[in-house]
Amino acid sequence: MTGPAFAQPVEPDGPAELQARPGYREPVAGAHPSYTVESARPEGFEPQVGAIAFSPDGKFLAVTSFPPLNGFNIHPNGTLYILENPTATDPSQIIVHEIAKTTYHPLGAHWNEDGLFILDRDQITKWTDTNDDGIPDDFRTFASGWKSDNFHSFSFGLPYHDGYFYGALSTNLHLSRRERATLVAGEGIAGRINERDRNTIGGNAPNPAHRGCIMKVDAKTGEIEWIAGGLRTPNGIGIGPDGVVLAPDNQGDWKPSNGIYAVRGGEFLGKYNCTASTSFYPDGGVPSLFSEKEPTPPAVWLAQNEIGNSPAQILLIPEGQPYAGHLLIADNTQGGVHRIYMEEVNGVWQGTAFRHSMGFEAGPHRLAWGPDGCLYVGSMGQGSANWGWNLTKFGLERMRPTGQTVFEYSKIETTAKGFRVSFTRPVPASQLGDPSQWLIDAWTYVPMPFYGGRKREAYKVTPSQVIVAEDRTSVELVVEDRRPNFVYHIRIDAVSDDGEKMWSPEAWVTFHNAPSE
Repeated sequence: MTGPAFAQPVEPDGPAELQARPGYREPVAGAHPSYTVESARPEGFEPQVGAIAFSPDGKFLAVTSFPPLNGFNIHPNGTLYILENPTATDPSQIIVHEIAKTTYHPLGAHWNEDGLFILDRDQITKWTDTNDDGIPDDFRTFASGWKSDNFHSFSFGLPYHDGYFYGALSTNLHLSRRERATLVAGEGIAGRINERDRNTIGGNAPNPAHRGCIMKVDAKTGEIEWIAGGLRTPNGIGIGPDGVVLAPDNQGDWKPSNGIYAVRGGEFLGKYNCTASTSFYPDGGVPSLFSEKEPTPPAVWLAQNEIGNSPAQILLIPEGQPYAGHLLIADNTQGGVHRIYMEEVNGVWQGTAFRHSMGFEAGPHRLAWGPDGCLYVGSMGQGSANWGWNLTKFGLERMRPTGQTVFEYSKIETTAKGFRVSFTRPVPASQLGDPSQWLIDAWTYVPMPFYGGRKREAYKVTPSQVIVAEDRTSVELVVEDRRPNFVYHIRIDAVSDDGEKMWSPEAWVTFHNAPSE
């Protein structure tokens, strides 16, 4: 299958803009006021974090690290560390144990009573403690059965839910001549590299089975079920509200922008794997799983270079934290952590993305809640514009709750007639009730076989009615023309009753379905 027919672009005609400032058309100014950012690594420990996981008793933190250099490497390139006393407020009191250098692109971890599970490129290993000191020191292969034969063949995970781990595989990109030569030399493949390998559309190269899929792994037996297909680079799969599996995916071929997909099983998520014949795949690549079905769009679009660039770990906010029940998502290239509010309407997940935090030492990559109530942020980079932020390479920090609130959007919900926008503080009715104060434009995306895509079918939105709640902390915007799979970019330069400007006055709402009256 080659995918759907192309559509012609429509140039957007955006409304007048607010004045750019931190939080609007720019990153927010540092950490969100409800948290402070502090170091969680001793001096000299400089991990390029691929995964993090706390032990069940909270006394240890597993950290995997590897240099994210582009290119095919046939040798293990990752290190597993165990941090003892990881919640110490004085980083010098954290003890680092180097366990092994036998991992290969370790991009997933989960630690439970059965052991520490690490997801590598082509297997899940189970690490156990053989001398009862609390530190895993021996491993065996727990699950395997997929092939990684390309520099872009990553494996991401491992969130746990109801007896299962979940992981996701990226798809192949075409190799350079040097990379092909390395692969040929390393695996003893005979023959000259075929020039046609370079000419697949948009960098999309043939794949073996299961690439671009989500796997569901029995946490006791290691048995694998492949439950969805059509992803490109799902770097940071997680579990969302009501146990829904969430797969953030990165812009690329067949992916016009970044997005967060809600997965129940059996979905095709949009990327048609290349089936061309090459010297590595003389019989052609394997099609995407479930690609005979209509593509399922993202539950939440993350507009490229606005609220997403390289989305990574997505993590549910637990009870006791600000915005419990919402989600946080790291972005490795934008350099921050964003907040996501999701809702299920008539069986369909959709939601809104908000700016949240900056102020990290490198590009956030992995997130985990600690036993101390802090959010731990592992960062990585390669010192360039790819795989990282601001030319930085390493970082391990914690976000400690302050109890402080900030004036911002609390959530945006879909109503039968429009959108209900809620704030953390009351706003004068003269601002909320004036339709001219609201700037809204909308657009959709059309998947193409080449890299990325522009906004399509863009149009301006003016609410036909603005209904202000009595307490002035929310407003319903009545929007007559709402279109499924469109992004509604909502902005208001509001000031609260106590004179505070908004932390970030813009939000990106993905609309699929409206509730009944």
